[in-house]
Amino acid sequence: MKRAIIFLFVIIGLQANCQVINDINLSSGISISKIDWNILDNNLYNKAILGYSTSFAVGYLEHNHWEINSKIGFYQIGGKEKMEYSDVSGNKYGSTTTRFYFNYFNFNTTFKVKYRINKFEPYLCIGPRIDWLASSTVSYKSPGPDSGSDFKDFNYGLDCKGGVLFFADDRFFLSGNIGYSMSFMDISDYVKPKGNIIIEMGLGYKLKK
Repeated sequence: MKRAIIFLFVIIGLQANCQVINDINLSSGISISKIDWNILDNNLYNKAILGYSTSFAVGYLEHNHWEINSKIGFYQIGGKEKMEYSDVSGNKYGSTTTRFYFNYFNFNTTFKVKYRINKFEPYLCIGPRIDWLASSTVSYKSPGPDSGSDFKDFNYGLDCKGGVLFFADDRFFLSGNIGYSMSFMDISDYVKPKGNIIIEMGLGYKLKK
């Protein structure tokens, strides 16, 4: 019952603001990232890693070929390290790959340029981003850095994204995009982000034609 009431209020709120809000879009996909982790001249977790990404975006203040987009989302960045084991004679007998993830909630507002061609609408977006570090996780416990290290709670940067919408009808559309997220701050004194590529697919709905 509570969920039904909340859903009803959301619908009423969206309808009340439909003169401002143009569309909504829910997307999910992957992130491809690298980090530079230096401790005592050792470069750790320096291999690219796949993470998860999801976002909810709202478009508003629409004009013929541009609009403003605001997004709240979640994504992961990090790196992986292969650890090899050997006996006292130096013979290798196994290995383990350790993955370290930084899990961020992010908020951005971008300027979107678009051009409608029949049922397709290619677009480009650029704008500032703020990140909040929700947690950090390591896939395998081993000697070395752990998830209790001193990482900064917030970061900020710039998002650039290009994609295309496919309109199934006047209201519903499918979306696909690829973007690059650049960070202007380090994660800590010894951990630096090296860029993050995000690829997402989504489903959207136009609140006004």
